[in-house]
Amino acid sequence: MTPAAVHPPVAAVRTAVRRALEEDLNPLGDLTSGLLPADARATAAFVARGPGVLAGRRCADEAFGQVDPLLTVVWTVDDGDDVTGGEVLGSVDGPLASMLTAERTALN
Repeated sequence: MTPAAVHPPVAAVRTAVRRALEEDLNPLGDLTSGLLPADARATAAFVARGPGVLAGRRCADEAFGQVDPLLTVVWTVDDGDDVTGGEVLGSVDGPLASMLTAERTALN
């Protein structure tokens, strides 16, 4: 299957992610992230809980990117790929507060 066949249109992804972030963060924003030191950085891995097929990569990228362009996401698999439990699918690196703000939307 070609990547174009498994990835949704970019415009639709941007709109859906913007709406999801608005829902997740309004009216008070991400209160937990506000408790962290401003200079805290982290790297986190996306790890499959069980066997399946990866879906939603473009949406996760967009969520992290809309929250903070300083967040860097790197994938080792693509949408449509079979994955096994415990497999590392990719990682995100950057400001911890931003990462935590985007996490819920990105993973959903």
